[in-house]
Amino acid sequence: LSAAADHGVPSLYAEVTGSGGCLEKDVQSYEFGIRQLLAWLKITPEAPQDYQPELVVEDRGENAGFLQMQNRASASGLFEAAAPLGQNVKQGQTIGIIRDPLGEVLETVAATCTGRLVFLRTFSRVLPGDALCTVLSDAQSQ
Repeated sequence: LSAAADHGVPSLYAEVTGSGGCLEKDVQSYEFGIRQLLAWLKITPEAPQDYQPELVVEDRGENAGFLQMQNRASASGLFEAAAPLGQNVKQGQTIGIIRDPLGEVLETVAATCTGRLVFLRTFSRVLPGDALCTVLSDAQSQ
C-alpha cells in the first residue's frame, strides 16, 4: 500500500478470517465491501446500504496495528489451537499448545489479557519467534 500511495495509485487493503483458506463467508464479506465502495463512489446505480460492524477498534497506541507481537513461540514444534478465532477469552486461559513431534508439550500459550481472540495461527509448524495469537483487551474494544 505504501508503494502505491507513493506513486499516487489508489489502493485498498482488507483482511478477513480466512485462516489461510478461502471461506465462503469471507468471500461474501469482500463482495459486500466492494459493492458498497462502488455504490458510495457512484460507480454503480445502487445506493450504499446501512451497515453496523460487529466490532470497532480504534487504537492509536504504539505498535497497535502489529498483531504479531503479543504471543510468540518460544520453541520449535507443532502448534495446536485450543480456542477458535473470534472467541472471548479470559486472562490465563489456554489458547494453544506447542508440542514436539512426539507429542510432548513444549509450551502452553495463555491469554495475556481478557478479551477477544483476533489473531490465531492456523499453520501448525512453528519456529521460535513465530506469531501465535493476539487477544484484544476488553479495554480496547468498543
